[in-house]
Amino acid sequence: MSDTNNIDKVTKAIALDNSVLFDVHKLSLYPEVKDLVNYFFEHFKKVNKKFEGKNPTKNKTQLNTLIINLYLNYINDKSRYTAIYLRKAYYDDIDERYNRLWMTKILIEIVHELHNQGFIELELGYFAKVKSRMSRIRGTNKLFTLFNKNNFHEFMIQVSKDKEVIILRDEINDKQENISYKDTTDTIEWRKNIQKYNKLLEKTYIDIPSLSKSGIRINQRKNKKQFRTIFISQWDKVVTRVFNNGSWDDGGRFYGGWWQRIPSEHRKQIHFFNTPSSEIDYSGLHINLLYRICNKRMPMKDPYVIKGIPNEGFNRAIIKIILLNIINANDIKKAIKSIRQKINYSEELYEWVNNNDIEWESYIDNILKAHDNIKEYFFTGVGIKLQNFDSMIAEEVINHFTELSIPILCIHDSFVLPANQVETLEKVMKESFDYVCTSLELVSNGTELSYKGLGINEFQAWLSRPEYKDIMIDNFIKKKYEYPEWNKKMEEFKNYQTMQ
Repeated sequence: MSDTNNIDKVTKAIALDNSVLFDVHKLSLYPEVKDLVNYFFEHFKKVNKKFEGKNPTKNKTQLNTLIINLYLNYINDKSRYTAIYLRKAYYDDIDERYNRLWMTKILIEIVHELHNQGFIELELGYFAKVKSRMSRIRGTNKLFTLFNKNNFHEFMIQVSKDKEVIILRDEINDKQENISYKDTTDTIEWRKNIQKYNKLLEKTYIDIPSLSKSGIRINQRKNKKQFRTIFISQWDKVVTRVFNNGSWDDGGRFYGGWWQRIPSEHRKQIHFFNTPSSEIDYSGLHINLLYRICNKRMPMKDPYVIKGIPNEGFNRAIIKIILLNIINANDIKKAIKSIRQKINYSEELYEWVNNNDIEWESYIDNILKAHDNIKEYFFTGVGIKLQNFDSMIAEEVINHFTELSIPILCIHDSFVLPANQVETLEKVMKESFDYVCTSLELVSNGTELSYKGLGINEFQAWLSRPEYKDIMIDNFIKKKYEYPEWNKKMEEFKNYQTMQ
């Protein structure tokens, strides 16, 4: 095989890696989208009787979902593929709880018909013992022309109201997969609360002005030389709650929303409409909890500052990664593998470790000695149980602010909200921590919080004190002119909200 052929194959593989998984819960109820769906559907019926079927409404919904998935890539990255299963058996096995738009085998027919008529590119997948690949599709200019002709807009993209937001997972064939379950009084209550929370997020414009159009470019997890872009969008705000190991006592954390996938330094720039944000997190939450479980007092104020390891550079961040993996992993080999991956994935940590010849493996003994009082939980995988604790706290915090119609973003043990609510957030976080400790019959002793962005009373000072006039202008007036795309999108978002 020639070198040219090898290069072409590598180039093609890299291109196909630029993909997102087909989302079975995206759709649009706007008439502009329905018109295009009807156009395709009537056209396809003439060449394939399967499109009529026993339930044409259900078939139209599947076509709607596929078109919206293709449109998503059109507005974000035209070169990006949608990864989609084209194996009939897959659609037979989907649990109906996680497939509320009822995707069926007719979706395969739709894909092939769109391809036959030149509306999409299609790269068929394959199955192999060593490596498999899902099929890939992406729109062509012929399809993009129809998007523009029908006046599609990004704010027409919606998420099905029936999407399951309480997810139970278990390990199947060495992989965590969604499993079916029977509802309980708890799951019904959890679902009701998250649906109310998601409705609040849906009608709130959440964005980063300077990155509204470009998104955030980060390293691929598997290859530091490749990058992917996280796009900041108003349709990627749906939160779910995920439990693990087939148990309602493991995990339970809140997942979803683009803010969970971006680097922490960018979260400081989040705005809720025109209002800047603040972030507060619990300091060393899981480590503090283990000391309470062991009925011991933590010997240091900051669990990630360790005697014998200089508190400089990125050492604290590395110690945090090491310590959390020591309690999350089942053995030391798995812990070291995970630590190495996390350090290598972070460009800052990777460069600092290599430029300063840091041998972080030597830190482990000092960390184990410093936290000897909780050693019984090292390498036990207890982290998944502790996640249930922080998810209970998050539940209390989220529900409190949702009832007040104040949007708040959860990043497991930290929260981002409009800066004018930071004082209330501090109070609620402390109260929620004490409440959950008491419910689990643990001694609280309070908790430490750390602040990012505007602190208590700083937002009010901006608005009321003349010496902060320039800063106020920067955040509420200048940004509109520095980032006109952001301001335009925000106003369009408001208009589309009134149309719903």
